[in-house]
Amino acid sequence: MVYTTKPLRLEQTRKLATWQFLRNIRQRWILLLLLALAFLWITNMSPLWAGICIIAIYGLVLLLCWLRSRRIWARECERFNTPGFLTITDAGVLIEYEGMSSYYPWYIYKDATMVDDVLVLTMAGMQDICWNLESSTGQQRTSLLEFARSHVRTDKGVRIAPPRSVLSTTTVAQPGTRAEALEMGDIALTQRKVYSPWYWVVIVLIETAFLIICSLYTLEWGFDKDPSCTLAIVLFAWFIFRAIRTLIHPGLPMLRRSIQAYGRPGGEPCERIADGRSEYIIYKNSRWIRADYAAMTDPLLGHHVAVCRIKNTTFAYPRGSEPALFANAGRYKRSRKPFIIILLGIIPMLAAAAYSIYMLPHFPLSYLTWLLGLR
Repeated sequence: MVYTTKPLRLEQTRKLATWQFLRNIRQRWILLLLLALAFLWITNMSPLWAGICIIAIYGLVLLLCWLRSRRIWARECERFNTPGFLTITDAGVLIEYEGMSSYYPWYIYKDATMVDDVLVLTMAGMQDICWNLESSTGQQRTSLLEFARSHVRTDKGVRIAPPRSVLSTTTVAQPGTRAEALEMGDIALTQRKVYSPWYWVVIVLIETAFLIICSLYTLEWGFDKDPSCTLAIVLFAWFIFRAIRTLIHPGLPMLRRSIQAYGRPGGEPCERIADGRSEYIIYKNSRWIRADYAAMTDPLLGHHVAVCRIKNTTFAYPRGSEPALFANAGRYKRSRKPFIIILLGIIPMLAAAAYSIYMLPHFPLSYLTWLLGLR
């Protein structure tokens, strides 16, 4: 069965964003609730203020997650804005559009659904791939969805063999070290524009405010009288560390998933060959990709890897082994603006905390300021 795919419309991406947001939030609401209850237990708030704080915290976090999901899917339009063909067989799915084709066996997919005439197939790690099939009839889409749901996680039928070049081929090097894989993830997320540092900036500032509040409580009552505040300080410090580490290396979660899934930083082992015009990536699980060099765009040179892409599919090469299209490539530079905003946001918080210690006599450090003649 062959289906013609169309570019995603803005209304479709918004519905996809809402669908993915509701699916993901079911996995996180318990953690969010536990964090909110832990903070309220530590601060000993009244029931009224506790309810107000829970609603405010949840409202802010859910709003940020929803806006982030909408932005990601709006960017994903770029990935699916090229008309193409979707070939469905008993053994897998063949995707073809200008400059690239790829094949995935059914057992790679974990779930299938239809959102506003868009077929969504979910891979491991909750990665979604979708195609706009509104040019097909409603009956065809219903039959396709039933067929896909009956075939996901299965391994049957005759698989489509990867194309072989008739010209002389050369082996293409692939990233394999931790440093190469980490930088590849950083550049890939930056190019795809699905990663927003400002989300993590807001998270760091909120968690820093909670950390300072808990620290002031601890200074007032002492570490031994209220150990829950000490525990909260450790937890918020850990969350801040993880958020800042993600700001420095946004590709770190991708690296962790790669090591967990394949036991190596560079991702799934594969064979990469090229004939000067196209590159063929063949995986051991019968998945394969054919990419034309002429269709690759946005080449960037990092310290360890060279990265380009076709739509939102990223291709990376160790430095020194990149194709000729990188002759005039730009340099990858990490933005410093998020860290400047964090610093400008933390300074007023620290100043307010220092003022509280200086002016309120019941804080333990107030005696120290008096002893040093600072007041």
